[in-house]
Amino acid sequence: MARHARLLRPKFEQVISIFREELDGSGIASWTEPRGGYFLSFDTMPGCAARTVELCRRAGVKFTPAGSTWPYGRDPQD
Repeated sequence: MARHARLLRPKFEQVISIFREELDGSGIASWTEPRGGYFLSFDTMPGCAARTVELCRRAGVKFTPAGSTWPYGRDPQD
């Protein structure tokens, strides 16, 4: 697991760095920063999650489907 963490850590650091540079303080998104884990949460403005996931997919960034953390995969704000 330590080797796996060494491989993933720079990738997470790069993602968080870009989020901070491009989105911090904009009010259009928020996110969690992993502390030893391998997952982060990214929250968009209401109504934008599915479109954001699609645009990220096209850019080669993988997210779980919008609404995945909600019952039946339906986010009431999207």
